[in-house]
Amino acid sequence: MKEWVYHEPKFECDEINYELLRYSPWSGHRNFAYDFVSFFKPQIIVELGSYYGCSAFAFAQSIKDKGLESKFYGIDTWQGDDFTENDYKKNVFLAFSEVAKSCFANQEVNMIRKTFDEAIDDFEDNSIDLLHIDGSHHYEDAKHDFETWLSKVKSGGVIMFHDISSDKMYGEIMGSHNFWEELKQKFKFTFQFDFSYGLGILFLSEEKYNLFIKLIDAEKYQKMNNSLSVEYKDELRKNYFKLEDNKFHINSLHEQLKTKDYHLDKYKADMEEKNKYIEKLQTQVAEQNKGLNEYQLNVEGKDNYIKELEVKILELDKGLSEYSLNVEEKDKYIKELEKSLKDYQLNVEGKDKYIEELENEVKEKENSIFELEEKIKKSIFGRFIKK
Repeated sequence: MKEWVYHEPKFECDEINYELLRYSPWSGHRNFAYDFVSFFKPQIIVELGSYYGCSAFAFAQSIKDKGLESKFYGIDTWQGDDFTENDYKKNVFLAFSEVAKSCFANQEVNMIRKTFDEAIDDFEDNSIDLLHIDGSHHYEDAKHDFETWLSKVKSGGVIMFHDISSDKMYGEIMGSHNFWEELKQKFKFTFQFDFSYGLGILFLSEEKYNLFIKLIDAEKYQKMNNSLSVEYKDELRKNYFKLEDNKFHINSLHEQLKTKDYHLDKYKADMEEKNKYIEKLQTQVAEQNKGLNEYQLNVEGKDNYIKELEVKILELDKGLSEYSLNVEEKDKYIKELEKSLKDYQLNVEGKDKYIEELENEVKEKENSIFELEEKIKKSIFGRFIKK
């Protein structure tokens, strides 16, 4: 009889998305999932709710390591529900896709981005070997998913349910726990692990169930989980101190940033003052430029006026030259006149002297005539007396 092997596999997906896969609530069941696929070799594995892919990549790792021809289908909208809506990020689908492409490019790891009801028509009845239900954890949703997909599972198939423990999540016991308790009353061949939020396993085949119960050592997986829990807690504790150190460093950086912000604010204020001063200078420069333009216009106007004056001066110089020539001619004429006048004066003086001489001669002649007349008179009067 074939033995059940307890592997210690290396999950390659952790190298890409370590924290969100290794510390996932499902991570405590990864070794069991790996061993289950390795032992039963299911041809078709369908998972309702893949999230970041902790369970999906555990199944896929076993398929890859054991060289199985199994096909895996992960069905999810990758939008989350009210239990995980705060955990989802916009890049969840891309994170899942990156691991699938990087680690399982040669395996049939298929992602179907649909609701569970939309994807159900993609599978024939009695075609699924292993169905893993890990969608909404509300009672009605878990029940609906089981009842809707049950016909798609082979008569000898297996159905796994996560989150079937009585542990509280966000302050309440999940509806999937209550539904699992009901299923155990209806189906005889069930098994469960209570750690890691619980994993329920429902066998539709009594033969497969009996084989499983006979071979498996459930306590061993409990111990594995306990050991991993200690290991994870130690890692988290170390990470905590690293985070504390980082937090201290971050706080120190925050203080440095505050100091830098203070100096930046001061620098900003100084720059604002400088900018205001620059604006003031620019205004002054603009006004000076305006005045300079006006001055330039005035200078140009004055230059034009000077040019006009220079033209007029040239014209005046020309006229002055002509005037100088005329003055010289006039001065020459005056000199000639003055010379003529002097000659005239000399002539006049000569004539005056001549006239004076003539007048003297006339006077002398008049005196001579007077004397003669007197003589005549005396002569006549003497004669008259004698008679």
